[in-house]
Amino acid sequence: MQSIKIKWLNDEHDCDTCGSSWANGAEVTMPDGNVLAFTPIAHCFDGQSFDQQYIYEAILHELGYSTYYE
Repeated sequence: MQSIKIKWLNDEHDCDTCGSSWANGAEVTMPDGNVLAFTPIAHCFDGQSFDQQYIYEAILHELGYSTYYE
């Protein structure tokens, strides 16, 4: 059976002016060895965070599926 490995990642940033911020992401290893990197970057401005829905949709897209919601 083939498997997809998902390693959940977190980042945090503490700023004296803005306070704390957090970001989530993942490193996904596909069955063919291809790695999808969703690197979280916590920052005062222009941080980067990926929720689980975004990551799961990206995995489905990589497998050749599209998603839509009703």
